[in-house]
Amino acid sequence: MIGYPIIFNLLVIIFVLPSCDPPSQRITNNHYITNETNKQIVHKLFIDDSLIKEDSLVFSVNGLSDSLFEWEVTCVKGNVINGGSVINYSSFVIYNITDTTSLLWKDFYRGYELNMQKLPQYFRSDNGTSVYDKNKHEDNWIVNYYLTINDSILLLMKKDYTMLVMFKEYYKK
Repeated sequence: MIGYPIIFNLLVIIFVLPSCDPPSQRITNNHYITNETNKQIVHKLFIDDSLIKEDSLVFSVNGLSDSLFEWEVTCVKGNVINGGSVINYSSFVIYNITDTTSLLWKDFYRGYELNMQKLPQYFRSDNGTSVYDKNKHEDNWIVNYYLTINDSILLLMKKDYTMLVMFKEYYKK
């Protein structure tokens, strides 16, 4: 009789555990921008992730604004066990159309300049939340990113005359 519980436990392990597939791992990034200036701003985000079809996204805001939703970037990175935890971005550019200046944020995750601490007064994210969708058997890791354009970030911007060509419709006015 001692062998019966061992055989039963082995059968449970053999037949039940393999049928427990780990959930898919979805990553969702929501991007928001706040413009505390009276300037026309264009924000361009460069994506470096093979699972995202777009290589860049562009958003424009003219004048003062509260937090505006720019984009949702989402993809399935595999399953929870071997999936990735982030969407890969390379950099972003902030164009101040009004003053023909721009700022290249070279490393999306590490900060304005490489090896510098991220400047949280301009760009920050929350800690992220995990939401499980039982219908899709999917764990969705949601992170919100917030970019704030204010007078002090405008002081970091440099003259950029290439904007005269990039935004020629604006400068024709």
